[in-house]
Amino acid sequence: MKNFLQRLKVLWENWIYANRKPVPAGIPFPGLKTSDTDLAKIANEEVSRALKDARGSFNSKVHLLPPHWRMVYTLVRLDADVRNGGFHQYFTNAGGVYDAFLLDDLNTLGETPFRKVIAAAFQEYRGLDYTGQWENRGKSWEYFTAAYKDGRFREQEKMYYQIKPSLVELVGSFIRRNFVMFKQGPDPAQK
Repeated sequence: MKNFLQRLKVLWENWIYANRKPVPAGIPFPGLKTSDTDLAKIANEEVSRALKDARGSFNSKVHLLPPHWRMVYTLVRLDADVRNGGFHQYFTNAGGVYDAFLLDDLNTLGETPFRKVIAAAFQEYRGLDYTGQWENRGKSWEYFTAAYKDGRFREQEKMYYQIKPSLVELVGSFIRRNFVMFKQGPDPAQK
């Protein structure tokens, strides 16, 4: 009963707040003193906060984010899922929400070794029917893990894990190079 009420609440909030845009406040200037990885994590925390404040499920609002913030959220989430459980986990958890902009977000970083690997995984995923996986989320572990037994995405994952610097580091480097798009408040150097 509790799960049903929680799902009902989420559906209601998704409907009521459907057009409430998430508004990231930006990253404070001290964020530039951190590593690229930490800078990406700070940005991801900020965009996650904005998604939470907009109400409704995060995935119901990702498409409303400004593209540069959406890229942070999409790619940091992709990296976390792939490093935790592979592309199968990412495509299952994402539920198709990122399909329309995943490659655009990746292309924002420019030419990287990740582009070819992720594009290949995405192409393989597009040839599969993930509806059953999405409907199974939170239910049968056996059903979820069956895809691993057929070697799904194995080659792409092998290549992904070998690429240095990490995708999160590349996101952080992009933020650093384009900080004016991510900064919080006025530039103290302008005073």
